[in-house]
Amino acid sequence: MADVEATKSLSGLLNGIAQKVYYSNGEITEELLKDELYPELSQDEFTALHEKMRGLLKSIATADMDLAQLEIFLTAPTVCCSTNHKALFRATFISTKQLLRLNIFPFN
Repeated sequence: MADVEATKSLSGLLNGIAQKVYYSNGEITEELLKDELYPELSQDEFTALHEKMRGLLKSIATADMDLAQLEIFLTAPTVCCSTNHKALFRATFISTKQLLRLNIFPFN
């Protein structure tokens, strides 16, 4: 059950970042995303997560990856990571694939 909630929160965060950065949606703020998706995190923890996911989306957008390349990009770091990090990468991959299917990003 926790994995489902983590995936939903991460998907919401990725969607929110995409809306803010790529579609200039001024209603989406870092504070809103934190309060709605990750209220249990400290501001520093959330800022670190937000910046990491923003960088991830930027890398994907600038590389213009197809789904096969995206899968390799998101799963390659799991070789050396802990189980928690592997779960985060898996959730990120699933969320990003869902966003791509919904044409949230302007690059696919």
